Parts: sequence; C-alpha cells; structure tokens
Amino acid sequence: VRSPQDSHEEPFAIAQAVTINLPQAFYRSEGGSDFYGELEVSLDLAVRAQLVKRNLVRRPGSEWFEYAIGVAGLDEAVRLLCGSDMSADENALRLGIRILSFLYFRVKEESDKHGLRMAIHDIEDGGATERFLRIDRQMFQRARGLESQIASMGAYTPGVHLRTFGRMKLDEAVASESRFHTLMTQGTARIFPALRGTLTPAELYQGLRHAGLDSLASQVAIP
Repeated sequence: VRSPQDSHEEPFAIAQAVTINLPQAFYRSEGGSDFYGELEVSLDLAVRAQLVKRNLVRRPGSEWFEYAIGVAGLDEAVRLLCGSDMSADENALRLGIRILSFLYFRVKEESDKHGLRMAIHDIEDGGATERFLRIDRQMFQRARGLESQIASMGAYTPGVHLRTFGRMKLDEAVASESRFHTLMTQGTARIFPALRGTLTPAELYQGLRHAGLDSLASQVAIP
C-alpha cells in the first residue's frame, strides 16, 4: 500500500492476487481445444474471483484498490508449446511475450467492462508454483513427464521469469525479462543464487546497477 505524498498522487493498494496456471492451460488444450481458448477460461475464472473479492471488501477507499492477476509457469508453457526455453531461443522468448500480451489486453478489456481496476502483476508466488505443479502431475500424464526437466526446482517458474539464464550473461538475462515489464505492474528482475555465486562483487554491482538504471524493472530480487 502506498499513501499519496502530495495532492497530485493517487492513493494505491493492491488486492490479493489471483494467479493463472499457464502450463495447465496447455495440458487442457491437448484434449482438442485451443491454448488461447483455455487461457480465456482461466482468465474468466480469475475475473470472477476478483469480482467476488470486490463485493467482500467494499468500504470507503476501496475504489483505489488494484486487483492483481498473477501468472505462473510462463517458461514451462512456452517450452510445452514450442520445445525451447525462453533463455535459449529468441522465438521462444517472443512467444512468451505474445502470451503475456494476450493476457494484458484481455485483462484490460475485462477491467473496463466491469469497472474494476485490474492489472497483471509480478508477484511473490507464495507456494502457488509448487502447488500448481503438484496438482498438474496428479491430473495430467504430460505434466509427470516434465519431472526430469524441473526436478531440481520442484515448482513452475514464478511469473514471467526465465527458468534458467542458460548461456546468457546477467545483463542479457535482465534485458530479456525486462521485455515483459511494459505489460505488467512492478516487474522484478531476478538474479539466481547459483549465478550470484559465480559473480565477483564488481560484476554483481554492475548487474544490479544495470537492472536498476537501464531496464524497466521496478525492483531486483536475489532469492
């Protein structure tokens, strides 16, 4: 929550997010439907949940609430759709951007339709990525086949982040993730602990400086 510092700034608060499981949209589409059609189904459920939430929290000041829509497993969904990680293939990265763009414009349409301030946010997953993967493994044979690829993580990749940086340098990876941040609120650049351990203090500083000054990221996370 932020308070207005002067009369020109609006108050702002984020209502608890509803997160969309992107890989599951792919698994459901294998039954003969369309991936983007399944995204529509997931988004419709997310919007309904936010409308219910709005009715529950109506009180003075609640008109300033922004209702957050989160995403989980974008990198895994892209890999399922085209066979490549976003860190390894420019076409895969562009596919990820198209998926988020689709959701961005649909969220905007639903926001205007219902008079509800909704936006895609880069949020802490709070265990959702582990829970989504566990549920999908129970429901879909294809999800159990992903186990060898992401066993070391035990969860889908949160938000729009790259699952790994691959051969990218830190500034390249930050720039790649930053391409999503025009489509969401409070985009975060993430520096993996394993990568952090390979960097000198000077390299880490330069990476943080680049993320803070030269990218669209609003914050940097070092998990």
